[in-house]
Amino acid sequence: MGEDERREDAVRRVTAAVDGTRFGPVAWVASTGSTNDDLLAAARGGASPGLVRVTDHQTAGRGRADRTWDDVPGDSLLVSMLLGFDDAATAASIATTVVAVGAVEAVRELGFDEVTIKWPNDLVVGPPGGQRKLAGILAQSEAIGDRVAVVVGMGCNVVGDRLVTPGAVALSMLGPAPDRADLLGGVLRRIDHWLGSVEAGGADDLRTRWCDLSSTLGSRVRVGLADDVFEGIATSVAAS
Repeated sequence: MGEDERREDAVRRVTAAVDGTRFGPVAWVASTGSTNDDLLAAARGGASPGLVRVTDHQTAGRGRADRTWDDVPGDSLLVSMLLGFDDAATAASIATTVVAVGAVEAVRELGFDEVTIKWPNDLVVGPPGGQRKLAGILAQSEAIGDRVAVVVGMGCNVVGDRLVTPGAVALSMLGPAPDRADLLGGVLRRIDHWLGSVEAGGADDLRTRWCDLSSTLGSRVRVGLADDVFEGIATSVAAS
């Protein structure tokens, strides 16, 4: 099977997996600058929430605080999804949390029970102080009309033979590497579940689940603000 045929097959399988959810259509390309940038441009052009864009390689991938996200073509799940919210406050407090919880639940369904969430947007393996990063999540928002378009991107290391980031880990280093299309289908289904829960008034349930999956709570943290630094034990997370 050629690469174009492989991507077409992956799109068919992901589309079938998310049938009945809010997600679709799904596009899978060989390479792009940034899947987040692609979907923000699509949102400005009138695209509806639910659009999913996947790539085998990003040439301008980035993480929080504009850090560079490096990848080896074909070794990672690189995906962004377009979500829609009625107000910016909801978007800021919900989007990244929903994706982090959904992604951890999906990889755990595949047998990777050691994956947890490190505040604010990383999927990690290992205890505090010795954690290795599996995935990063980046949310970007923009007011378009009377709604807030939110694009959430995730980069997850699936195959670890050629990892380029020190201290990183891949699913293949923890067990048999899943097919990226199968993994994505599971992630999107769990995200759809939690978005539906929040829309039905279950934001507290999402917060509770985030706490259950967190490796940050119970550990010593250092928080730097504009004019002060605090240190202490993280005990909970607020609704915001």
